Amino acid sequence: VVNILFKKRFEWVEFSPSSGISQYGDNARYRLCAVGGLDFADGRGHLVASVEATSSEEINDLYSRKWGAEEWMIVTNAGFATNGMPANIVAPFVKNNNSIGGKILGAVGPSGFSLIGSTFNADGSTRRYDAGSLNNGTYQIGGEGLSRNTGSSLIPGVRRVTTYARAEFAFSDAAVLSVEGGYSRTMAIFTGGLPNIASFTIQRDNAYLPQAVRNAMIAQNVTSFTMSKGFYDMGNINFRVRNETPHAMVALEGDLGSSWHYDAHYSYGKNIFWSNFTNNFAPAFYAFAADAVQVGSNIVCRGVRDNVPAAAGCVPLNIFGPQSTSRSAPGAQDYVNRTGYSRVGYVQHAAAVNVPGEPFSTWAGPVGIAFGGEWRSEKQKLSADALSTA
Repeated sequence: VVNILFKKRFEWVEFSPSSGISQYGDNARYRLCAVGGLDFADGRGHLVASVEATSSEEINDLYSRKWGAEEWMIVTNAGFATNGMPANIVAPFVKNNNSIGGKILGAVGPSGFSLIGSTFNADGSTRRYDAGSLNNGTYQIGGEGLSRNTGSSLIPGVRRVTTYARAEFAFSDAAVLSVEGGYSRTMAIFTGGLPNIASFTIQRDNAYLPQAVRNAMIAQNVTSFTMSKGFYDMGNINFRVRNETPHAMVALEGDLGSSWHYDAHYSYGKNIFWSNFTNNFAPAFYAFAADAVQVGSNIVCRGVRDNVPAAAGCVPLNIFGPQSTSRSAPGAQDYVNRTGYSRVGYVQHAAAVNVPGEPFSTWAGPVGIAFGGEWRSEKQKLSADALSTA
């Protein structure tokens, strides 16, 4: 339980501005706060209001800091019982083990596949993948590649506005009316993670498969292989989040005579949370797009060729090598990376009446008695795009 005591009475006007920036010239921050109040009706009434606005700029990914460029992370070591190293290793230069160009993990064939452990170059040729000194299938220490956090915001950009007002008027000691309300809005913009596929099956008839790899599969009687890839060329997911909270309350309190008092109030509050995202990697669409086949002179998705309803509109995607998306069919990235949203709305109504008093005393002092009642109604509604709710 958190109890917050607001300043109910304030006279005059007060301003409080501030600003700052990081030593690296980013994450600029601004804040302006103003509060004011006044009495009226010979002091029987009082009004107080405040507003605060803040802004802080986004900080780019870990490579924008010297310590981040060293790529420090904690890497789990599943083989600690036999390799003499700790179960968890804090190390620099921790890379994404999924490979930028795509890495061949395993194959379906009678006697393995000579290209297992190879990665694809930009021209479609292959070479042995440098997995560093230790890798756990997700991360590796040293070797080639980039961090999984490449492009992800270190700190999101945030803008916030908060307003508050309260008015009070004493008709008499038996009736003091107060009304208050407020509104706050917070907006955040940040860049999330990159898409990664830990394992995906590539068939031998994939239209984008380099011919040299296909020839090796045929020669070794390999029908398919699995590969992993970090899709750095597909871009990061981008988030825009907004949170709004309006609220209002009306209250009445006063003396009933003798030692009795009363207070009653009704309050209304609402919270609305929106999350909109773009460039969101959708695995279901990727599975159709990456499974490309040749039909005559055209490259199409296998699901389209086979009239799979869920594959309607599929655009084939080249996944072999760095920057392979640029060598795909036009529109492939837009087919795989989607936009979406989620919205949560919460509304609360509440009312309460309390009557405390000290109707009699004993040798130990006054005896306090209180009674009252409270009513509350809460509702919540969630909505999201079709892909998120599928």
